[in-house]
Amino acid sequence: MVTAIRLEMLKWKRSRILLSAFIAVLTAPAITLISTSLKADNLGVQAKWVDIIALNMQINHLFVFPLTFSALAAFIFVQEYQTGAVINLYTLPVSRRTVIIAKTVTLFITLTALTIFSHILVILTGTVFLDNPWTAFVQYFSLAVKVGFMQFLLMPIFICVSVWTRHFVPPLIAAGIFIMVDFISLAMPSIGPLLFPAIPYYVILEGIGWYPTGIRSMPYTWELLVPVFFVFLIAALVISQKRDIY
Repeated sequence: MVTAIRLEMLKWKRSRILLSAFIAVLTAPAITLISTSLKADNLGVQAKWVDIIALNMQINHLFVFPLTFSALAAFIFVQEYQTGAVINLYTLPVSRRTVIIAKTVTLFITLTALTIFSHILVILTGTVFLDNPWTAFVQYFSLAVKVGFMQFLLMPIFICVSVWTRHFVPPLIAAGIFIMVDFISLAMPSIGPLLFPAIPYYVILEGIGWYPTGIRSMPYTWELLVPVFFVFLIAALVISQKRDIY
């Protein structure tokens, strides 16, 4: 298992998609920087750490992370099928289940790095307008890691789609559906927290103190996400085990 994970990490190292993912994470800080500057110059609105953190996290979890993470999942689980290298991969003295789990662990490590990198960028963006960056980093770090882990728990959906279709496009379509569900949840906030793709967004609102009154609370966060993770991961394992490699 450790060797399989190490080999997957080497594949990430050789690929440009990982660099593209880190560049994609620059989107939210850039938008936040422009938005905060315009508000300060045109409206005289004074920046606050909570506003900067909130805008960054909402952009990331409504747009950037679903698209970026689904692209990474598609890359790591589809590339061998598209290049024909899957034949060599499955001739190695490891089971297909081990390969899928190793890829999932590698994806977790990568998404964790992207989540932490994103939080660092948020703080660096805030230093343009505000002081006490270390205090803000510590205050919101646990929230950033928490919602980042929630996004990872949704990844088996993209993994399952990737293994099933063996094509790069369907996981990205699934990410687009996630984004639509997020916005549908905003239009129907009474049931929004029960739509699992939107759970990270509502946890953000709760964590920064913007959770609207009168909206359903979040008691089923892990009760929804953990089963989603295991159901789709097991489905991906079964599909990879039963289907022919061609």
